[in-house]
Amino acid sequence: MDVYRGYPEYLEILADASLFNPSEITVIVSYFHIMGIFLLSLTIAPAQTNDVVFGLEFMDQIIGSVVIGDLLLIPDENVLGTSGTSLSLSLAFPFGRTFDSFLGRSVVHYQPTGGASTAAGELLLENYIQNIVSDVSIVGTPNTTPYGSLSEALGRISINTQIPPINQLLVTSATLSFPEDIADTGIAQAKFTLSNPFTASINLQTLVANATYQSFYLGQINQQPLDPVISAGGKKNITSRELPFELTDDPKFLINFLIAVAQANNVDLGILRKSGFSRVPLLTPN
Repeated sequence: MDVYRGYPEYLEILADASLFNPSEITVIVSYFHIMGIFLLSLTIAPAQTNDVVFGLEFMDQIIGSVVIGDLLLIPDENVLGTSGTSLSLSLAFPFGRTFDSFLGRSVVHYQPTGGASTAAGELLLENYIQNIVSDVSIVGTPNTTPYGSLSEALGRISINTQIPPINQLLVTSATLSFPEDIADTGIAQAKFTLSNPFTASINLQTLVANATYQSFYLGQINQQPLDPVISAGGKKNITSRELPFELTDDPKFLINFLIAVAQANNVDLGILRKSGFSRVPLLTPN
């Protein structure tokens, strides 16, 4: 999936999908021409109304729609891309020639309607970027197609499928630096690298993030609003400016953090060990 563009009403997501047609019947909702010895024109449907619209259901909530244009389902596997796939078919007409058409193009309109629908939609997006597979259903509705001959059949479709995660980190690295006056201010500096895999830009308007090392809580970034916003253009990598990081004021966590980092990097605490610092018991957050 590729988050392609945002509109006031919905978020447009381009999606590659695969549909299996187990029958020996080819389903066409499109406009095309058959080329043979003579030029023939066969109109299956008006060219301006080719879209087939299914509901996108997650956690029993409709969170948007799946729009497939120029739908053509041949027997066996059908790959529906974001821009249509050229296809050549050989039909059993007397002239034995072929015609060119397209497998459909699929676009997701992410458009939750509030309440439980919005909560489900947000969870789906969170799953996608946190590498969690989401089980969804593609469901037909009375408005899936305007063509009466197909309305009842397409309106009863219910396909269970999965949306795989992006399997890519959006935040690829983060650094935390401690100024000399950290004991007085309690404020460190943090920055991160953001990798945008989408065509649409990512604009961070608020930022709340907790930082932990192993099980030790260190503190948080709390910028509401984020002024100026941090923007990453489509398919771009950016490094943020330094942001204020509120360090925890609990000395137990800070001591445990220092010990754990020293042990992980084989650093001798030296004079701190002799002073009894290293004998402070390792504690975990409540």
